[in-house]
Formats: sequence, structure tokens, C-alpha cells
Amino acid sequence: MQTRFAVKGEQLGYAAMTKAGHASIFSDPEQQKARVSNLTNATFLGHVVAREIGHLLLGANSHTPAGIMRPVWRPVDEEWMVKGVLLFGKDEATRMADGHCSPRQ
Repeated sequence: MQTRFAVKGEQLGYAAMTKAGHASIFSDPEQQKARVSNLTNATFLGHVVAREIGHLLLGANSHTPAGIMRPVWRPVDEEWMVKGVLLFGKDEATRMADGHCSPRQ
């Protein structure tokens, strides 16, 4: 089972729920030009990596209506990345911090 992730219709990565867990991240320079102007590649890719690790820890069906685990990021989510406020939800953060994750869903 794997979870695919996109923003503006483009796939950015996926997390495979294998025995060891595996995440792949894709970077497309053309896609990056369309992003919010003051969002750096490092900040954007850091959020992509954090989200895919979230899938490995929280499970394939761990999308949420808000925050870093939204199924598809919107331009406002990218603005929140710049401000440092696109985060995991409180419940997600607690589950990861307490080790109460069930990654093999």
C-alpha cells in the first residue's frame, strides 16, 4: 500500500507502507517556479519530507482536512510554510511523540 501526494496537480512524493517503510520525494524545477514567491526550495522540500515521514509514522490513511497532512496543498498552505505555521495537528503530533503510531495500516 502506498500514499501519493500532490500539490497543484503534480505528484511530489509517496510513502510505501513496506516492512521497513520507504518514502520517495520528487522535485521538479518547473513546478517550483509556480509557487509562492518567498517560499524557498529548502522550506518547501522540508515540508514535503515531513509529510511523507508523517505517512510512514501515522499510516497511509492519515490525511486530514487541515495542516501538513492535507491530501493536496493549496497556495495558502504554501504561504503558511513561509510563516512556519503549516504543521501537524495536535493529535498527530501527540501520537508521533508518544510512539502511539500504527504505520502498517
